[in-house]
Amino acid sequence: MFVGYSEKAKNFCNASCILYRTRDWHKMQQIHNTLHPAVIAAFKLDDPHDWQQLLLEWPYVAKTDVTRLAYTRDERSGQDDRQTLTSLGKYLKRHWPDMADHIIRDYVAKYATESEFRIERTTEAIVNAVQNGPSSCMQFDEDEEDQRDQLDKLGHHPYEVYAPQYGWHVATRRLGHQIVGRALLMQRDNDETKHKYYVRTYRRKDGDNYSQPDDELMQWLNSQGYSHENSWKGERLAYIASGNTRSDSDFIAPYIDGGVQTVDVGGGRQCLHICNGGEWECTNQDGTATATNSCTCADCGSRISEDEQHGIGMYGDHTVGECCIDDYTYVTGRRGNEYHVSNDDAVCVDGDWYDREYLSDNEIVELNDGEYCKMDDAVSVNDEWYHVDDETIVCDHAGDYQLRDDCVELHDGEWALGDEAWECAGSGNWYLHDDDTPVEVDGEMYHEDYVPETDEEDTTPVTTKEST
Repeated sequence: MFVGYSEKAKNFCNASCILYRTRDWHKMQQIHNTLHPAVIAAFKLDDPHDWQQLLLEWPYVAKTDVTRLAYTRDERSGQDDRQTLTSLGKYLKRHWPDMADHIIRDYVAKYATESEFRIERTTEAIVNAVQNGPSSCMQFDEDEEDQRDQLDKLGHHPYEVYAPQYGWHVATRRLGHQIVGRALLMQRDNDETKHKYYVRTYRRKDGDNYSQPDDELMQWLNSQGYSHENSWKGERLAYIASGNTRSDSDFIAPYIDGGVQTVDVGGGRQCLHICNGGEWECTNQDGTATATNSCTCADCGSRISEDEQHGIGMYGDHTVGECCIDDYTYVTGRRGNEYHVSNDDAVCVDGDWYDREYLSDNEIVELNDGEYCKMDDAVSVNDEWYHVDDETIVCDHAGDYQLRDDCVELHDGEWALGDEAWECAGSGNWYLHDDDTPVEVDGEMYHEDYVPETDEEDTTPVTTKEST
């Protein structure tokens, strides 16, 4: 299991054999439950904080929910065949506290999912992902007469211009046979490096005609070496003649995602070049392109050329030039759309910018201290959001986050709310009402291991509401 790993990993493996021979409950765990693959992967990256405790807990993929992790909290729980469920991210953070958050997110995306991920490099696969995946403006419903007629006029699906010979390919996330997430991908090869990236992901959302970003697919793509960028600037599309004679352009054009949405025709009509200020704008939903024109900056009134234009706002209907663009920030906003807003309306979270008015659309929350973070990095405690690394909160024995000031640390290092536990007068240790019944001596509560010696049998177990 740990060939080529660290010395501690080898100790872990050897000690597991000892537990197999000496503890029947641990033997059964090893027989019936394979060690969680994310834990094995994490062990290869770095040693855990306490490998002996990790071994005792023997974490594995939960039987009832493959996205969660099950582990045995202590010896008594093992003897009672009682396991605790928690999220994979929380567990990794507890045993590898120095592990970077982005690595934990990558492990969660890879090991805590029911999804199947694919990367395909054919035109057929690219079109199939659009037509049969999450909703998109480039998805033509052949059951709708007007959309079927438009597709017939074009003669080709607009996404056929994303030709694999220019580096285009597609990633999909599937549940069973259903495509629930997709992303168009690009890989540029040269002599020195392979640049792999994507501009946008789409996630299927039942009952909604709009597809939001697919965070699970994004994390998986990041783990595969793909970066998230704002545009396809500099890439090439195939030139496919259009059968739509009423179109301004004589070629097929998709709605291009990202900040650069214009193209020039090049290479003797062999390809289209995505560039700033191109002669054709690719923002139509019917597979056609529109000729671009110069205009006036809406802020200062200066005349701006085609390559200086920036559409501001959710609908891009406020146009400014390079003269005034520094007053705006490119953000992710309503329903995951990307556009410019005033600098005062932009919020930065982990290096990415978001529209302050639509933070909830992008799962951004305001923390108790007025800062902002992604919902995946926050927890709700008493109707307020806290960052998961905030030292004022702790994760209790049940896997719930609580304010540290409302909790006590139990004898085994776990945490619990104060009213869930009692303190041993002999040791000062805290125990859960549900797990350990105190013994009363002279009005004081003691754990059975710390009961003081007495001259007569005057010790009685304390029966509490919580322990009955």
